[in-house]
This record gives sequence, C-alpha cells and structure tokens, in this order.
Amino acid sequence: MYEYLQVIGFTPNRNKNEGRKLYVIYNPDGSPRWIWNAENPAPDFLRFYTIANFRAKVFNIAIVLLFRLRCQHWFFGKHKMYVQTDASHVLYPYLEKNFALFMGTEGPNRKLVLFANHLFIKVALSETSSQLIEQEKKVLLQLNETQNLEMPRAMSFKKGILALSDMGKNAERKNEFTALHAQVLKALQSQHLVAEARLGETEIFQNSLINLETSCNISYHKMPVFLKEKLESLAHSLENEHLITMWAHGDFTPWNCFVSNDKMRLYDFELANPQMPFGFDAFHFVAQQGILVERLNWKSLKPKLRAAFDLLCTETGILNASFDTYLKAYLFVNTAYYWRIYSQQEKWHIQISWLLNTWSDAISDLLVKNELPRKILIGDVFDFLHNTPYAAIKFPDIHPKVLSEYADIDLLLHRPVADDLLRYLKSHSLVQKVNIQRQSNMLILSVVLHDGSILALDLIWQLRRKALQFMRVSDVLDHSILNKFGIKILNTTHTQEYLKYFYGLNNSEIPLKYQCYFESETAHNIDTKPLQLQKQVAQLPENSGISGFVNRMNYLFDTLKKPFQQQGIIITFSGVDGAGKSTIIVHTKRELEKKLRKKVVVIRHRPSLLPILSAFTHGKEKAEQKAATTLPRQGKNKSMIGSLLRFAYYYTDYFFGQFYVYVKYVMRGDVVLYDRYYFDFINDSVRSNIQLPKWLTRAGYKLLLQPHLNFFLYADPDTILSRKKELDAHAIGQLTHDYLSLFKALDSKAFGQYFPIENLQLQETVQFIITKIQTKLI
Repeated sequence: MYEYLQVIGFTPNRNKNEGRKLYVIYNPDGSPRWIWNAENPAPDFLRFYTIANFRAKVFNIAIVLLFRLRCQHWFFGKHKMYVQTDASHVLYPYLEKNFALFMGTEGPNRKLVLFANHLFIKVALSETSSQLIEQEKKVLLQLNETQNLEMPRAMSFKKGILALSDMGKNAERKNEFTALHAQVLKALQSQHLVAEARLGETEIFQNSLINLETSCNISYHKMPVFLKEKLESLAHSLENEHLITMWAHGDFTPWNCFVSNDKMRLYDFELANPQMPFGFDAFHFVAQQGILVERLNWKSLKPKLRAAFDLLCTETGILNASFDTYLKAYLFVNTAYYWRIYSQQEKWHIQISWLLNTWSDAISDLLVKNELPRKILIGDVFDFLHNTPYAAIKFPDIHPKVLSEYADIDLLLHRPVADDLLRYLKSHSLVQKVNIQRQSNMLILSVVLHDGSILALDLIWQLRRKALQFMRVSDVLDHSILNKFGIKILNTTHTQEYLKYFYGLNNSEIPLKYQCYFESETAHNIDTKPLQLQKQVAQLPENSGISGFVNRMNYLFDTLKKPFQQQGIIITFSGVDGAGKSTIIVHTKRELEKKLRKKVVVIRHRPSLLPILSAFTHGKEKAEQKAATTLPRQGKNKSMIGSLLRFAYYYTDYFFGQFYVYVKYVMRGDVVLYDRYYFDFINDSVRSNIQLPKWLTRAGYKLLLQPHLNFFLYADPDTILSRKKELDAHAIGQLTHDYLSLFKALDSKAFGQYFPIENLQLQETVQFIITKIQTKLI
C-alpha cells in the first residue's frame, strides 16, 4: 500500500500521529480499498461504489447517514494513517484538498483512481496499466459524441496519468441491458469499419491464442487445466466461422455507464478494440453484472444474454446472426484475455473463481454437442477443485476424460469443499439431477446428466471403516502430489497405506489392479491381516476417548439411516419365450451394478419361499432340473379344483414372499429383477399348468405390492421364432396381444410403471430401460 501511495506523492509518516490524517476502508482480505482525507465532510469514496442490489443500497444509505450525522470519525477513526504530501508532485493541487482514492483491483492492469475537484484521475502502477491509460486517451480523441451518448473530457498530466471529467452527477447506473444501451453501441460501431471475415484470420483471434500460450507466470499453476483444453476446442470450432467484426468498448458494464434523460454517459475506454466479434459488449454487460453482482449461475444467466443479443440484433438490423456462435466467440476472446491477466496476478480475489467457474460452465454448455457430457463434467469437477486441498484416491494414471463410463471417482477433501462442490454440481448446466446419500464421513453422489449418463462421486472427509478412523485426512492432503494431467492424487506411501487399511479392515484381498503400488520390497512386507490392522488402528488417538465415542455414534447413526437413504426397487420383465428377456436382464444387471453401484438380485418368476410343486415328489434338485429342461405349456391339468389348489399354493408364495423380498432386498437399497412375474398367471396360466378364468387371477394382483417398473418385451412372431421355436406363431401373436392389452389397462391406473417395448435393437432397449430405472432411483 505504501509503495502505491508514493506514486501519487504520499509518504507514510514514521511518527504515526503527525502529518495528513487519512481514513482507510479495507477489503475482506485485509488490503486497502478506499482512502480519503479525514477532514472530508462527504463520502466521496462512494463514487467508486456500484449500488447493484439491496445490500449495496443499505450500505450506501448507512454511509451517507454517518457523514450527515458527522459520526464518521467514530466509525472510521480506528483505521487511520498519517502521511506527508510531496508539494512538487503533479497531483499535489488535487490532494491538498478533499479527495477519495480507490486503490484498484489486483493484477497487471492495476491502477489508482483519484476523485478530486470533480475529476476522476487514473494513475498507472505499471507499464501495462500505463499503456491502457494511453490507449483510453487515444480512443477518446477519436470518438465523437452522439445524440444519446456523452463521453468524459480528458486531460493528460503526463504518461500514465489521465484526468476525466465527472459525469455521474444527476445520473444513475442501470443494471439491465436496455434499448438505450443497444442504441449507444450502434452509434459507437457506426463510427468504425464493420467487416465480415473468417475469425481465424483476425488479429483478435490470433491474440487470443497467444494469450492462452502464456506460461511460467506468477500464478500460472493456479489456472484450471481442463478449461484451457476446452478453450482450445472452442478455438478449433470457431476458426473457420465467418463472423461480423466491429468496434467494441471492451469493458461495457453497468458500473461504466451512467444514464440521465435518455442519454448515456460512458467511461473506461481502455480495452476498446476495432475488431471484436459482434455482440461482445452486450454479452459483457450482462455477464459481468450477472456473475459479479447478481451471482447468477450459467443456467440463469444464459437467457439474459439471449435477450440482450436479440435486442442488439433488432437495433442494428443484423437479424441472421447465430446466438450460439457469437456467444462462443465472446467467451473465447474474453476468457483467453483474462487467462493471461490472471496468470500474471499473484493474489487472487474470490471474484476470479466466480468468473472462471461460470465461464467454464458456459463453454461446457456450448461444447456439449461435440463431446460427451460426462467427459466434460469430469474435467469441470477437477477444475473446480484445482486451487483447493483435495486428492483423488486410487486414480489411474490416465487422462480423466478417458475414464471408463463405469468408473467412479473417490475424492478426499475437507467438508466445506465437499459442500461447495455439491452446490456447484447442482447448478451446472450439464447436470439434470444429483442423488445424495449423506454419511457422517462422506457424501455419495450420483450425478445424472441431461443425456442420461451418470458420474458417481464419493466426497470423503474422514477415512473410516465402520467406527475406526484409519488415516488422518489433513496429513494425506498436505502430502498430495500433482500428476502429469494436473490432478492431485495421494502419494505412493499414502496410497499403499490406504489400500492396506481399506481392504484389510474389510477382510478382503487387495485387487490385482492395485498390486502395482506394492512392487517395492518394503511394500511387500506390509501386513494386511484384519485383526492386526484393527489393533493398530484402535491405538490411534482418533479412536479413543471422546473422538472414539463420536466415531462410534456417527457409525451407529449412519447404519440406522442407511435404509432410508438407499432406495431399492422391484422391476419385472415379461414376454414370450424368445422375446429376449434373459439377454436384456443380463445387460440391465451389469449397467445397474457398474453405473449406479447397486446390488442387483435376479429372481425367476416368483419369490420361491415355497418350492415348486414337483419338488414334493421328485425332490428339490431333480424338480428344478426337470423344470429347466421341459418345454413350457406342456402340463395336462384340466381340473378346476386342481387348478385352484395349484394357484392358491403359488399365490401364497407371492403374497408372503413379497414381504420377504421387500425387507431383505428393497429396504437395503437393492434392485430386484424378476425374470417373469405374476402377469404370467393372468395371461399365460397354462405355463404353470393352471386353467382358471382371467378375472380371477387378475383380481389376485390387486392384493400384491405393485412393482415399481414393469417391462413387456415383444417382437413379431417371425423374429421370435428365429430366436426360439418353443411356441407357434398363433400362440405368440395371441400372448403378445393379451400382454399389450393388460399393460395398457394397468398403465391407465398407474401411469409410468408399465412399458411395452418392441425388442429389436439390444442397445436401444437397454438404454430405454436404464433411463426409466434411473428416473426411479435417482
């Protein structure tokens, strides 16, 4: 701070109670934001403050009230400093009276802004900011005012110091992009050349590529790795696009615009450029307001950008411009510019993270047509965590975007970071829904994307097996390492330790794919015996005393609430022999186990609490073998009494077995797949050697718990017979008709539970089924 003050002629006084007394208001990070002379009777520093929301209005009113009551000395007196003023400095005439000083925004473009004698005076703090000030002076000399546009009068003291007239009196800032804003942009653009060119050939595109190649700067390691990859993809998609380019202000924001009597007073022309993509200023106005002031996520911001773009198109008469294409161009040029700025900025304020995260989400939304959403989201997750303490557990040595679609990601991080990541995912443009299972030591997330794909994430802040904590997360995070893909992972020693305890305490072998971590001689001597490991872990301070008691109680509560968090469902598959039920069930089971990490139980036809009837005469094993090798519909029972007794026996199994299945599997969160179900008793009771009227067997269905999802697979008789020749064409056609009628009738009373599927394409059928199951489970 003192170094910056010397630039304008202030020297801190060693005697803290002598010299010119100044008051200071600090930023949240402790750096000075505004400085003014203590005797100033007006809150001139509010000239630098944008009143954009209710909180800002309250702050503004409170400050004005303090000064009117002359209480400012009580409130600000504790934050004061004393300086000597250099009478020979060019700015001395403006500092000897009342003034307010804005200390600027951190970064290579930083400058001081002094308000005094009804002037705003910009003072460069570096060669870069000096060039920007000279650029603004040049632009102001070239531009002409119009009927609805006023610009400040400029007066240059010397290179890097520029005074601008105060145009804020009797005017206000508008936070919404209006027709006036569009008219002003049209008026400015009309003073310069409008051209159409291949974007890749323009100077602004080439400069943006150069900005992205910036390396070895102060904060380059802070830059999000996968955002750069997306920007390169964006550049590739834009390179051959023919776009309209024109003059742009470059920093067209609500806080640089004052409106009064249908006229706009416009400031800050430092970033003006004669060859920017059409719509740049309109996009920038809405984006900066939405991100920095209103704190909107991309989903909420995008419609506002569309409205501003349409308004500008109407005003300028450019009606065939592609919103998505020009939005891509804005995001590429703007993000690439600030990529260079932020890589050169040593200290980052929180707003940088807001901007980068929103720009990244926006680019993901625009690139999703060319790349799988799941791959994009994985990169976005790691970018979001890039500058926080975290470590991926057991992460393979591959680029994260080539992870298997069945791979889940385990992340070790602190609880507040996990909560921030969850909020980020919920608002992400590619995310449809997030299923959350909360435990005392972790969050288990199933993130469903708009294309139906799933990303499974475990966010862990305490490494615990049941009630035993086996590693300290803080120690692990402090020693995490960065792999060649820019992802923080556990170091080799901690990975070995984690695998030893995780699998050892679970009394299971370490999988072969992780044996590579134990190739050294010392690693081979690691003891993985469960009892020995439990004794080691139990001696840790975290597992004794109050900490140990808390761990045991947390584990107890996790166990008690687990059945309420993990939803299980019952799914039935019906169809004639040859419809493809077995194949579909195999693929469905695999998808559910791999993607949704669900335990899947397959039951054939009925709960089977009671054995098949032939077991009483042939024995269970022989009866099951005979049933498996005998063709269906071969029974010769014609007796009504025999059929009633047989049906009563099987119905008893269904009625009581349903509760057994529900308690044993569904309440535990498992998925139950029925290969055939009770519907066979309604439409194909002959298969079970039963001859009863349909109204009777159908009435029995009303007393059963209704499955969550029911799929009837069918195909034309020729296709069925090409797969299996167990029924004739007439029987296949009749059964198909009966099932379709039954499912239509049942679906009319329970919509969304009964689905007939013509099973011709395996992948399409499985995808449809998995989508419906995901809707129920997540």
